[in-house]
Amino acid sequence: MDINTDNIHKSRHLTKCIFFVVFAVCIFPACLFAFRRPYYNWDMLPYMAIVLKLDQPQLSIKNIHAKTYHIAGLQVPDPEYGNLIQSPYREKMVKDAAAFYGQLPFYTVKPLYIGMIYLLYKAGFSLTKSTVLPSIIAYFLMGLLLLYWLRKYIKPPFSFLGSLLIMYTPFMINTARLSTPDAVSSLIFLGAFYFIIEKPSIIPLFVLLLLSVFARLDNIVTCLIMLSFLFFIRKWQKRISLLQYGIMAGALVLCYFVVTWFTVRPFGENITYYPDFANTLNLAYQPHGGFSFKDYVALAYSYVITVVVYQHFTFFAFLAFLVIIPAFINGYKIRFEQWFILLLIFIILTRFILFPNLEDRFYISFYLCILILLVKQYTETDVFSNTNLSSLKVKS
Repeated sequence: MDINTDNIHKSRHLTKCIFFVVFAVCIFPACLFAFRRPYYNWDMLPYMAIVLKLDQPQLSIKNIHAKTYHIAGLQVPDPEYGNLIQSPYREKMVKDAAAFYGQLPFYTVKPLYIGMIYLLYKAGFSLTKSTVLPSIIAYFLMGLLLLYWLRKYIKPPFSFLGSLLIMYTPFMINTARLSTPDAVSSLIFLGAFYFIIEKPSIIPLFVLLLLSVFARLDNIVTCLIMLSFLFFIRKWQKRISLLQYGIMAGALVLCYFVVTWFTVRPFGENITYYPDFANTLNLAYQPHGGFSFKDYVALAYSYVITVVVYQHFTFFAFLAFLVIIPAFINGYKIRFEQWFILLLIFIILTRFILFPNLEDRFYISFYLCILILLVKQYTETDVFSNTNLSSLKVKS
């Protein structure tokens, strides 16, 4: 009897492994497409320069600048390279090595992403491809995590197809094609959301929040808001004590200053430096020393229009509304998942006030979390659900 049970478990484990392998094979073409057809966005150049500085610290500012553009000219196709040197701002960066070098502190504050680029570059990948590979790897791992999470609520055939369709949506593939830390940051936050919603656990969550600060320094805002929410709302399955809250919040702030100390100070900036958009208002690739409230409103308005026309934010706001609306139908009985959606909305609004930008690449993990919670809430048990979610259905 024990032998039969053991064989059944082994068979199920093998089936599960095959299931994920097949899924990995299915999303590999998207990874290959992102690798062969990256966006070659301008941010690639500063990251290349930083890696060159790490690899050859003896190089002068002028040599780093010259070598960065020389490598880009060799490895980037002509039409895309032309875009990297057009516009008044980019033309200035090509001609003025000191001005270009002065932009690097904006990018050094993503040490996790830079470390990944450096390792990939030393492993033999070209410098330009090394800047996009972290995004592709993060995209691939997000797909596996998405499938793993959805399998808890939807039977394998449907979770497989659903995850595959999501991974082939433009906002996912476009993020994988960018030379930015946004996909890596999204992977970390999606993992953090898993340890908040699906498998509540303080230590893994804390580790992932710390990593997110090393991925993008501005994630400190999201982390502190999220940690405060879990401590004060008291609806999470785990309980965070005042001592734990103080230690974790203090560690996050400490990481912030550690990153600035080691990444910004070598460039002559103050330890309290933060790449604040307020000092680099850029409505037309023209740097400014400061700006008025009118300029701020103009910048925010331009991004809102861009979001409505080109981004997916409003669509996912609607999906978030579908998750929240049952609380109002059921007499304002708000579950933790609905509180968490409200938290995500609050974080987005806070970040928009501090840095008025709602591009999809910043909120991929938020979008995926909203989709997962929507599936969790509205899955019909008798059709394709893995668990009994009848208590979560909305009564007509």
